[in-house]
Amino acid sequence: MAPGPVATNIDAPFRSAFAQERLGPIFQTTVPPVAQPEAIAAAIAWLLSDDASDVSGAILPVDGGWASL
Repeated sequence: MAPGPVATNIDAPFRSAFAQERLGPIFQTTVPPVAQPEAIAAAIAWLLSDDASDVSGAILPVDGGWASL
């Protein structure tokens, strides 16, 4: 499991009106979305399920595309 940025309260300063005004266009065009905690939990649940019984020794990126930058 290799999660990328996850939406938490630590990013609150970047969600302020001032930050959105100044950084909004940059975030909308160049930065992939951050994952919701539920997306990380869903990937972990899948890894723990029988559907992933043949997955072994793999790194599963759950990063919204950050690794491709």
